[in-house]
Amino acid sequence: MTRSSYDSPHARAWRHFRSTPRWWGLGLLVLVLLVAFWRLGLWQFENATSDAQQQVAEAAQQRPPGELEELLPLGSTFPAPERGRTATTSGTFTGEQFLVPDRQLDGETGAWVVSRFETDAGASLAVLRGLLPGEAPAQAPALPEELTGPVELAGALEAGEEPSSSRDAAEGVHGSVDLAWLANTWPSPIHNGYLFAQEVTADGEPVDFAPGALEVVPPPAPESAGWDWQNAGYALQWWLFALFGVWVAVRMLYDESRRAVLEPAAEKGSDEAPAPEGEPAYRG
Repeated sequence: MTRSSYDSPHARAWRHFRSTPRWWGLGLLVLVLLVAFWRLGLWQFENATSDAQQQVAEAAQQRPPGELEELLPLGSTFPAPERGRTATTSGTFTGEQFLVPDRQLDGETGAWVVSRFETDAGASLAVLRGLLPGEAPAQAPALPEELTGPVELAGALEAGEEPSSSRDAAEGVHGSVDLAWLANTWPSPIHNGYLFAQEVTADGEPVDFAPGALEVVPPPAPESAGWDWQNAGYALQWWLFALFGVWVAVRMLYDESRRAVLEPAAEKGSDEAPAPEGEPAYRG
């Protein structure tokens, strides 16, 4: 009997690995794939975290302004990576407005004043002009005369809000910036997003878009958005691929090292080759 016949499977596999140059290359390949799959999993895991999503939002705010019609074409879904980016357009405030109560600004409670803006292309756009402190009146204050003519508008893009649970709100007051509701309320096609007004100009001159008691509402800061479960699932897949690859390679090594012990004895015509410790004997 040879010494290898009584080795444990682990010792036999390790000795076979050291004595077989082909396995050195295979081991190196498995190691490279293991590191690659692990890093791909980490990348997907980082994309699944709120920090990564916050970085995307911050990057959007830092990009240069773009044309509204290019960033948010009519009929398109809201482009999440463009949330917070400044969009520009031109047109006219129509005078149609509504209030969104129970909003906060610097610890002060009030109502948003949202105005309908009709672009030169004939589309409707919801524009948040400012916050009216205190209890919301029955209707939004009338549009100031300064905004009754053609203007150029710049503002931060924001996605529409969830539908309001209040269905019996007074005329001119609504619980959210619900774009589906506005699409059925305003006469022209509507862009699938709204703007936090940042600048309004007429013939190149600045126009006060939030006069009187109105307070300008800055675009919301990027917030933690929780987990992206799809990316988290991709991360788990890459790590499972890595573990499966290691398992397959180790299984192949153990099987090959076992055959290296059993097959020579069988070739000599032995009726019963001695089996490695803990394994059934080879039957010819």
